[in-house]
Amino acid sequence: MKKTILALFCLMTAAAALAKDYHLVTTQLRGAPASGTPAEFPLVYVLLTPDLSGQLNPMVYKAFDSKDMELDIRALVRSGIVAPGSVLHFDPNPILARPSDAQIQTFKDFCNKLGITLTVSLTQ
Repeated sequence: MKKTILALFCLMTAAAALAKDYHLVTTQLRGAPASGTPAEFPLVYVLLTPDLSGQLNPMVYKAFDSKDMELDIRALVRSGIVAPGSVLHFDPNPILARPSDAQIQTFKDFCNKLGITLTVSLTQ
């Protein structure tokens, strides 16, 4: 019994050591508009996570909770780059449009299924 408890404690400690914080930020895609057209700066979402080498590998998405984003996050968890118990902080820009509460909840549920926690930063 003591060995079982000790083994579980060691596993939980190891998992907690691997768990980290990651960020998903909202920004605008900037660039010079084509001649004679009004400037449009679409919203993009940037997931800031490391790659296999440990280097920061920002991934950019056109839509919040897109299927591409979900596939990438699932692959990061499956590969062990993002460990279960990690926290994904969604940092919306207070001056840009924010995803709906339903979208945020759906994405939060997706993250929970993978064993990671989505937190939403407060904006002014």
